[in-house]
Amino acid sequence: VPQSDYVYLAALPTFMTSVGAIRDGRRITYDQMQEQLRREILDLSASFDFSRRTERTELVVRGSGSDLDESRKALDWMETVLFSPDLSEANLPRIRDAIDAALGGLRNRMRGSEESWVNDPAAAYWKQDNPLLLTTSSFLTRTHAYHRLRWQLKQLPEGPALDELSSFVEGYLAYAADRRNREELSDLLGALGSHLEGGATADSTDLKASLEKYPLTDEARVLARDAVEDLRLMLGGIPDETLASDWHYLCGQIMSDLAVPPAAVLGSVNGILDRIRHQDNVRSFAITNDELLEELRPRLESMVGRFDSGVSERVTLTRRPNVVNRLRERFPDLEWPTFVGLVNPGSRTGVHINSAPCASLVDSDRDTLLNFVAGRIYGGGGAHSMFMKTWSAGLAYSNGLRASEYAGRMSYYAERCPDLSQTMQFVVNELKNAPYDPSLADYAIAQAFTTVRSGGRYENRGESMASDLADGVTPEKVRQFRQGVLELREVPNLYDELHNRMVNSYARVLPGLGGSVKNAEGALFFVIGPEAQMESYEEYLRSVEGADTKLYRLYPRDFWLVE
Repeated sequence: VPQSDYVYLAALPTFMTSVGAIRDGRRITYDQMQEQLRREILDLSASFDFSRRTERTELVVRGSGSDLDESRKALDWMETVLFSPDLSEANLPRIRDAIDAALGGLRNRMRGSEESWVNDPAAAYWKQDNPLLLTTSSFLTRTHAYHRLRWQLKQLPEGPALDELSSFVEGYLAYAADRRNREELSDLLGALGSHLEGGATADSTDLKASLEKYPLTDEARVLARDAVEDLRLMLGGIPDETLASDWHYLCGQIMSDLAVPPAAVLGSVNGILDRIRHQDNVRSFAITNDELLEELRPRLESMVGRFDSGVSERVTLTRRPNVVNRLRERFPDLEWPTFVGLVNPGSRTGVHINSAPCASLVDSDRDTLLNFVAGRIYGGGGAHSMFMKTWSAGLAYSNGLRASEYAGRMSYYAERCPDLSQTMQFVVNELKNAPYDPSLADYAIAQAFTTVRSGGRYENRGESMASDLADGVTPEKVRQFRQGVLELREVPNLYDELHNRMVNSYARVLPGLGGSVKNAEGALFFVIGPEAQMESYEEYLRSVEGADTKLYRLYPRDFWLVE
């Protein structure tokens, strides 16, 4: 998919499963489709799947049934959403509702429990040079894409209404941030919203004069109200340093997106589907028994047979540090930030998400495996683990030192921290004063065999295995990795070897444990929290990394893909 179409790609699952469909030449509304799905099959969904380690990015359509008949019908529905979603102009009202509903969900993500969303921004920052991954995996990036789609799908007014709206948005709203601070701008938007919603008379003399200067017909008033509400919702995601320039960008983008014909949007979405529906670009997985699979195979092959047999066109991504480039708009001399923090004014607690490269399932050399196991000594849920100690001290909820062979990253994660600096200092002190305990060698080896998949649903485990194969993680490589870890038990004085490596392993994700981490290759030091937490943690970093250390603040606008 060309990058110029990423604004449409971001919402592709919504366009496929949330707008209704065409079956046998007959339109099926979204409500009718949901009722039929409820009666006929177990489940149908479309979503994005990705591996950040290998950068595999896929659209996945899943269907399931509880017996052969339901499974056949599930394949029928999969084919329907792949080839015949109702992307007609006649269906624009439902399409607009679906985009608005999805946008509302994305905007509310940061209001949910921390464990449900905090890993997303950190992972997006890690892979910020891949715009395809940002578009499909980052809710902050997708929120802006959905916002733009919302305006592209609106009907452009004609005649006086268009002139009035353009004057109001680009001649009045766009310049409102030039002479107002954040609080004043928020008050203005609130007053404008109330006025446009019900036509109430504005209280302020200045506002009265402005509204008299920019009169609005009913058609223009509806769109102006939507623009004011969208700007109000996005105000919190913009830093003070770029408030005026971001405001001008958003107002201009609203008007330029409004000028895009909705028919062109639907054509672009169909174009994306045409580009990806190629036989050389598809894989399938089935979680079933052999007998049912043989029964289903002809239907599956028939569906895949509809895919284009020609060679699919491959697009070379433009790789650049998208988030850091946005940060450089506020700090022009910035080379590369070591420490960053996403400001979350809606929370009182903070989150640590630090990570660095470690062994993955495709590694097998002894030195890499020793470092991997060393990173497991104080992981897990043992009484000595950082999880139990930090939790018992009331300094974090879910937390701990982890080494993931699937991601190829070692990480320190801690959420709901009452004070970021206090939590980090506690963990660093605990590890510096950790007792010498050779029995932890077997504990570390055992930890290397734990996996979150073991307690998962059978179907989810099967799909994960299929994804492993797509990423080149074959059973042979997994066996080689696991066997290599087991063989470490035969290393003489294994605990001494692990203990000697332990500090260096953990120091890559814990500032203050070892030497400076400013030059740690591939490391990520990411925190989330309100400004008060950022200030406290920045002081801690200066105490361990040097007085010139800075924690660079990130905002949702830094994750937007801006043309």
